[in-house]
Amino acid sequence: MNKVMMLLVLVRWQRSAVFLCLILSMFCVSPAWVLADEDAKGADAAAREEFSYEVVTVLTTDDRGDHLRMPSGLFFDSRADELYVLNGGDGQIIVYGPDFFPQESLGKGRGINTPVDGVFTSEGNILIPQSGGPGQSPRLTMINSAFLPVKEISLAGVPDITNFFPAHIAVGKDGAIYLTGLESSRVLMLSADGSFSRWLMVPVGSGGVYQAYGADQQGKTAKIRNVAVDSLGNLFLLSEETSKTYVFDPQGNYLFAFGTKGGAEGKLSRPRALAIDEKNKCIYVVDYMRHTVLIYDFTGAFRFEFGGLGWSAGWFNYPVDIVVGRQGQVVVADLFNQRAQVFGVTVSDFPERPSTLWQAQPVKSDQQQVSPENP
Repeated sequence: MNKVMMLLVLVRWQRSAVFLCLILSMFCVSPAWVLADEDAKGADAAAREEFSYEVVTVLTTDDRGDHLRMPSGLFFDSRADELYVLNGGDGQIIVYGPDFFPQESLGKGRGINTPVDGVFTSEGNILIPQSGGPGQSPRLTMINSAFLPVKEISLAGVPDITNFFPAHIAVGKDGAIYLTGLESSRVLMLSADGSFSRWLMVPVGSGGVYQAYGADQQGKTAKIRNVAVDSLGNLFLLSEETSKTYVFDPQGNYLFAFGTKGGAEGKLSRPRALAIDEKNKCIYVVDYMRHTVLIYDFTGAFRFEFGGLGWSAGWFNYPVDIVVGRQGQVVVADLFNQRAQVFGVTVSDFPERPSTLWQAQPVKSDQQQVSPENP
């Protein structure tokens, strides 16, 4: 009997010891999943330190107090620090001051009937591409800061202009004008005076990868949705089709591309617009279908994104355009929410432009360097 009692006591002691070890392991020795969770929290905290954003204001009305209909385009006057919003559907362009209060609007009656975008030239004039209409061909209308007509540039005489309908516009450092078309793989390049210069195209291979080829060869060219030029004159061509942005130097030499197609975080489903933020050393890309703004650094690496489908401030319902203001404000045209949202974005420790990407590499003797001007 005594042996049986001793055996029961021993078993109970062993069970208690095991239980005690389990308790101690939970509180004194962190298991792997606890350490992994702590690492994840640390990574999230580091990411929050590198990136933050806030809604500064939401623009919902024009200068008459009427609600915005379909804000489809944005451009900034960096001299006056004024935002121009295309209120799609009626040809109205609304001007917001540095405090984002609606000051005035430009409507029909000055030759502006079907505006699709706008940009300021170095002389302070506004170039507005128009899609054309009854009895009118696609054209560029130039007005001054007082909204008085300066010049009308018809595209009717441009070679092979058939089925090209203007979509987005940018002006280069040397005054060259770049114009994308709806569902087009061709980008129209005009000289500063509006005369035809050349058609630009981006030859691509499998997966949208840039694939240079000689003038005597044929190949696929990517459809280009939007265009931007940075302060150095580098050209950015955004393809909604391939979900990539192709970067060229001012001489037309291919530099690099960034962006990955997909529907998950960090990928692009249907990118519609881009903007270069040189102060924060990053590039913003608006994804129409994922309702987000993606942020890439100057190495082309994806870093962060914000937004998502929603109706309250900070969320989007099919965003279509984005610009960066003089004070660093990031403005997004939130199409079906019928508003434009202004954000303050802060990033830190983004790399400078690496020379391995931002300088054209020497061409080997057995290769032919092909610029986008000569696909």
